[in-house]
Amino acid sequence: MWKYAVVFSAIFLIHIVDAGFQISQLKPLYKEDNITISELSTALGAAFPPCCSDIISSIACRRLQQHNPSKFLDRCATDADFSLIQCCNTCGMESAADRYELIFQAGHKSNQCFDRHGSEFCKRFLKKEDVWGKSQWSCDGSTAHLAFRICRKTCNFCRRDIYRTPLGRFEPVSCGKPPVLIPN
Repeated sequence: MWKYAVVFSAIFLIHIVDAGFQISQLKPLYKEDNITISELSTALGAAFPPCCSDIISSIACRRLQQHNPSKFLDRCATDADFSLIQCCNTCGMESAADRYELIFQAGHKSNQCFDRHGSEFCKRFLKKEDVWGKSQWSCDGSTAHLAFRICRKTCNFCRRDIYRTPLGRFEPVSCGKPPVLIPN
């Protein structure tokens, strides 16, 4: 199935893949002002949320939960790294989008919106300059969870609406799986 979408004055053809999951593949129909998908990604940072898994391991997350349940729930509600990356699945995959919206309710003014590395480092990461030039590391894709931790603000992860798009809502997915867009 093919659909059309307008993204920042450029028209893209979106193909919905039917392989047990839905993912959009953007293909430019034409370039306006020579804007490429790569340039759009650079300008916008992350296009979709990071994956939701227990990066520090499910066993470690369950032990933290059992050791001090109230502190665990508090960290799930207020600590972006813990809630959305380190123990996302144990905090609740089904509620990850809601937690994301609450944590980043103030957007770039949120106390959870910061870059762990300096602005120059993160700008090079975003633009894929220097050592990042030929690497697979970026704000999107399979390394988005790392980008969220090291360059969250520069990669534009502080948007409370990152799970929502004009075309639908992203469903939280485990790491290693492609993003799933549920159409409106």
